[in-house]
Amino acid sequence: GETHYWVETEVDNYKVSKKGQRKRQGDAVVMKVLLPASALNGDPGNILNNLGGYGKEIIMQAGDAQPMRIREGGMMAGMMLKAMGVKVEYQFASAGNEKVTVPAGEFKAEKFTGSGSVETRVLMSKMSVQSDSQFWLSRDVPFGMVKMSSVETVNGKPQTTEAHLAAYGNSGATSAISGEPMDMFGGPDGGLNLQDLIPGG
Repeated sequence: GETHYWVETEVDNYKVSKKGQRKRQGDAVVMKVLLPASALNGDPGNILNNLGGYGKEIIMQAGDAQPMRIREGGMMAGMMLKAMGVKVEYQFASAGNEKVTVPAGEFKAEKFTGSGSVETRVLMSKMSVQSDSQFWLSRDVPFGMVKMSSVETVNGKPQTTEAHLAAYGNSGATSAISGEPMDMFGGPDGGLNLQDLIPGG
């Protein structure tokens, strides 16, 4: 069979004041994803339109809460987006190479700029997100992402999001997931069935 890899990321959220001071928001979220080797060779810009090829198994944990596991998570996420009528359109282009300094260090990275939109319906309301984004990719780190900056306009209200790589590793890592994961959707131990959440499923 095809070689698969476990890839784990940890995300901390901060709110930045007008004075530039950061305040942590909520617990850190750890996500551990089982990926086929072929997914790592594809175009990352197509991930939202090809979720079935990503995340054969996904384990998530927020703070000290019990870890939650989704088997065939990429396929299920794709089904849920389709059931919700989510439309995703993005276009990106290279803007050349430049040096970028983030908490994880200094990297020679390729800068990409682009814009796009996501439309869906939440209950009876339509939600539209327009975004203009920049991100910097380096071959020296897993998944390449070292920095991202985006301005999203959600139903006419703008908000700014930034992400910076704080640390990374290529080997010798110890998982930050603690405790036995519980299956969210119809795994071997039971749980919710995704079809029950989709109208007409």
